[in-house]
Amino acid sequence: MLLVNASRKQGRAVQRNRFRRRVRMAFLKILREQPCANELRYVVWVRPARGAPKGCPFTFHEIEGQLRLALSRWETR
Repeated sequence: MLLVNASRKQGRAVQRNRFRRRVRMAFLKILREQPCANELRYVVWVRPARGAPKGCPFTFHEIEGQLRLALSRWETR
């Protein structure tokens, strides 16, 4: 399960929607490349930091890297 949130303070609706779409596409790409076992259940909540510049200026590759890092930490538990 993926939860993505960007508050109104993070920019205009177009920018927030672009951020949400990038996170969704990066998450799906990771799941396609590394199918997880059925017994593992994920809830990943992604949101920009409060101090992040307006407009959610994160690239697809930055988001993908952070998601991979988060999921790799989860699998080691």
